[in-house]
Amino acid sequence: MPWRDWQFWLVTVAAAWGLWALVRQLVPRRDRNQPPCSACAVGTAAQAAIDKRESLASGD
Repeated sequence: MPWRDWQFWLVTVAAAWGLWALVRQLVPRRDRNQPPCSACAVGTAAQAAIDKRESLASGD
């Protein structure tokens, strides 16, 4: 292996970057503004669901 050759390292870094760019396109990304699943409640909807469960448990 040409460990001391600068061209080897340049091409290695370019190939690693290209592989990273390719894999990044293939892996699905999750939108940060959406909850992890479509059925999960967040924010005020989550608090409303908690309140509803507590009222059902207490018998109100």
